[in-house]
Amino acid sequence: MDLSSFWFQLKQAFFVPTCVLCGRVFRAEARFPDLCSLCETRLPIRRLDCLRDFLPLMGGTSQSTISFNDNPYAFFPVIIACDYLHPLPQLVRSLKFHGGIETTRLMAALMSHALNEYLFSLHTGRLACRNYDRLHFDAIVAMPIHASRARERSYNQSQEIVQHLAHLLALEDLSIAISRTRATERQSELANRNQRYLNVQNCFRADPELLRDRHVILVDDVMTSGLTLASAAKSLYLASAATVTGLVLASNYRAEAA
Repeated sequence: MDLSSFWFQLKQAFFVPTCVLCGRVFRAEARFPDLCSLCETRLPIRRLDCLRDFLPLMGGTSQSTISFNDNPYAFFPVIIACDYLHPLPQLVRSLKFHGGIETTRLMAALMSHALNEYLFSLHTGRLACRNYDRLHFDAIVAMPIHASRARERSYNQSQEIVQHLAHLLALEDLSIAISRTRATERQSELANRNQRYLNVQNCFRADPELLRDRHVILVDDVMTSGLTLASAAKSLYLASAATVTGLVLASNYRAEAA
């Protein structure tokens, strides 16, 4: 935790709390930290029936061409906390490009809430359990960024979120076990799915000594096409992880078939 983030949390706890979205001082906290009750009503939190999607591990293949019964590793589940609609872009840009580390506690709380809703709904039958759903996790990793991007920002936004999530979920942070081996273009700036697939293909390396037989949550802030997440998940499986479940703050992704 850097000094500015520490000071922000100290101020929120002992002095005058302010909402990270609207900047207003508030007295009664909403369900989520650092957020006023009015801004909470504006969050595009996903409904239960849209909370979970499945991504094909072979990201270049259309989901509609793969059967859920083909093999146990054809897909992996991804839990999506919010739609990428106002005010989420503002929140994400603040973190990625303007040093808004103070937003990460709210992001982690939203993602933790989504994961707990998912697990509770599987246990109670409100959400149908598919072969690829996981009910147990023992490690969490952040989507890695390349060293050149880390030098630009001086931090990895997903790692900042994971620091909070590991505490909230009582999971071991194994982010050190996965790295990005080459710099890639931003997926959101590429024209089509094929370009995005080639951009992130085989760009991750994971450590089997740390990941063998672990049930891993893979964390990212925003998911566009899902190809980056799928490529990273594939590297975790190649490093002998037992299961991988994606957890993202926001996305407008909708699976072709689930």
